[in-house]
Amino acid sequence: GGEGGSYYQTWWSIVEAVTVSGFGGGGVVVAWDCSGENMAIGFVGVGIGLGKSRVRNRSACGRARMALSTEEGTTSAKKKQALVDLKARLVKELETQLDGGEVDISMYAKDVNFVDPLNNFIGAEKQKKNIEMLANSPIMSMDFFKLHDIWIDPKKEAVMTRWTLNLKFKLLPWKPVLRFTGTSEYGLDDDLLVNRHIDTWDSINKQTFSFEAVADLVSEMFRKDSGSADVGSMLLRRDVLGFEVRKVTDGIVAKCPYTNRGDGMDVLDRYFNGINEKARPVFRLAPLILNFPEGIRSERKSMYSYIAEKKPPRSTSEKVKVEVCRSLTVAVFTFPDPITPQNAAMFEKYLMSLIKKRGYDRLSDQVLFAQYTPVYTLPWLRKNEIWIPLANDY
Repeated sequence: GGEGGSYYQTWWSIVEAVTVSGFGGGGVVVAWDCSGENMAIGFVGVGIGLGKSRVRNRSACGRARMALSTEEGTTSAKKKQALVDLKARLVKELETQLDGGEVDISMYAKDVNFVDPLNNFIGAEKQKKNIEMLANSPIMSMDFFKLHDIWIDPKKEAVMTRWTLNLKFKLLPWKPVLRFTGTSEYGLDDDLLVNRHIDTWDSINKQTFSFEAVADLVSEMFRKDSGSADVGSMLLRRDVLGFEVRKVTDGIVAKCPYTNRGDGMDVLDRYFNGINEKARPVFRLAPLILNFPEGIRSERKSMYSYIAEKKPPRSTSEKVKVEVCRSLTVAVFTFPDPITPQNAAMFEKYLMSLIKKRGYDRLSDQVLFAQYTPVYTLPWLRKNEIWIPLANDY
């Protein structure tokens, strides 16, 4: 208690019963402010009068406060350790569960709340059925899963994950692969069981059920295959602003400098068609990469294609080098227009505006263009990409 609510924000402890003198009645002091400055008095008795009160054993207040603090500290320490244990468990189990392994729901509370942009339900058994449906069912199956990062958020008191998930949708004849990137939040209840599991998608703004979420799902069903997997790239983020962040892994390439694109392609084609030390064709992967290491206005440029062999033959031409191309994290924007100097400058400016909105840092002036289809391809079938290297993954 306390007058005017002034004591509601303080710690209180019952000190002891005391005697009050007054108009015929006994009473009890019920609380003492542990700051030692204020006292709230409550009386119990039929006849209550005014008089003097005395509080003995004020040290009891300190002991009570210490006991409360110790109990809270123990609870906090247990939850912190539980979050560490949950983090380790998720690292081991997430990929296994989505790959068709046994789904263990012992870490979930019975009333766990699962939320994503298309679902909101309660129950551990429902969560188990949801995971099994995504992993392998007549509707869907897991095509690819990658856990990029996992950490503990002390403010949310939760384990957070960042992931890429590709699901094959089986109900359509062409069985499209649906790509999702986002984060998950795992929170604990007082029994140290997961009581909330909240998924968010990078590709939408509104994270509750909405037309935007449904439209995003449908767009993935009818999306043209990016072909990015050909070069060993990994989708890190499918951004709401209309671009992707990918990590292109290490790979062996055949590379040559060029001035005229047609002449450079002829030089590379000769290597892949058998003009090499083994005098045999070499299998190449899409796309063809046009590399401007110092920016699109620089005269220094090269082109290369990834090789689908671990030990490819060496080139017999001084113009072609077979070398390892190191991994790179890039922002990617897809367009159907031809790769001309004017279009190159326009798309670089546009993609940079998106990068800045997201707060990413550009690694260097380097710009790359990925050409998936021949130059003469009809416009509605043509596919090109611009890649800008990033200093951070996502």
